Amino acid sequence: MAFGRCPEMLHKVKTARHLRPRERVLVIEAWFTLLLIRLRLRFLPYASWRPELVRAISHDPGTGADLDRNSLFKIVKLFEIAVRNQWPSASCLRRSLALHRFLTRRAVPAKVVIGIKLEKSCLAGHAWVEVANRVMSDHRDVRTQYHVFESGRLNPTLLNLLDSVI
Repeated sequence: MAFGRCPEMLHKVKTARHLRPRERVLVIEAWFTLLLIRLRLRFLPYASWRPELVRAISHDPGTGADLDRNSLFKIVKLFEIAVRNQWPSASCLRRSLALHRFLTRRAVPAKVVIGIKLEKSCLAGHAWVEVANRVMSDHRDVRTQYHVFESGRLNPTLLNLLDSVI
């Protein structure tokens, strides 16, 4: 059974060899950020990490006009390498909170966006990250598929919903 994963592991090692040392450090940091968020959400009470969630969804990212787009996309791409190498895979909320933390550490004005939709008579939720109103952690048209809780307008409703579910 372990031998079946060898080609996959070799591919990952080859991919890592193509990264520059600074990029490897960023992937490792992203991986540990994902792990930290996973552990926080899993083992700590909701009340202890709720303030971070409130900051992430309430943050007014501004215009982001001075961002170097290529650098931003490179950082997000490196973060996604870490996401692909997490086990088990991270939920959209965990991934979004981790990416938000990863980007804001680099002074990137990121914001977590949460949306809901009715799917087969069930309420489905999804979270993603935006910078300057541009989706970073999902497909571009994700906003059209969900009712987005806008900052300042529906956040109390969203937080009350999260408080009752979590």
